[in-house]
Amino acid sequence: MSAIEIRWVSNRTCRERTSRPAFPVGSNECDRDPRNLRIAPDLRCVSPMIFIRNESEHPDIDEKVIRQAASATLGMHDSQACEVSVLLTNDNAIQSLNRQYRDIDAPTDVLAFAMREGDSEPLNPHLLGDLVISVPAAQRQADAHSHSLDVELANLTVHGVLHLLGYDHRITADATVMFEKQEAILRLI
Repeated sequence: MSAIEIRWVSNRTCRERTSRPAFPVGSNECDRDPRNLRIAPDLRCVSPMIFIRNESEHPDIDEKVIRQAASATLGMHDSQACEVSVLLTNDNAIQSLNRQYRDIDAPTDVLAFAMREGDSEPLNPHLLGDLVISVPAAQRQADAHSHSLDVELANLTVHGVLHLLGYDHRITADATVMFEKQEAILRLI
């Protein structure tokens, strides 16, 4: 698979991003709808820096799938100049992080640690954040949904990068926007 080179038609850069999602083209509700995606093929994409570390001991990880999912998500938000790191791990390690940072003593599928939350200026405007993905959780979810581990890893990567970009799903209206955007991205990769 080759990386998809797309961008939201927007003049917003990752340095201008606030704690809100980087919505494309203007600020009205219509422009926030993922169905209004406009691809600008004449715009040159910058390759995002995506660092992947596999500590999961799972032999069948295709890092290209994770890289493509992260790149497509960043590209759709005009954030190609941003850096994301992805740690692939096991249930015990992600449970420990979940307990430490969220006070939830249970494993989860993906955690996102955004480097640009709040109103303060980030130390490095190109650092978007870190994702931690439990490969065993991804495999269980892939089995439950009858699709491959690669598909589930792409799904979790897109979901996590959307969190890094400021999206959330705690409120129903926000969840609708986030999951529609997630599905739109997954259809493109």
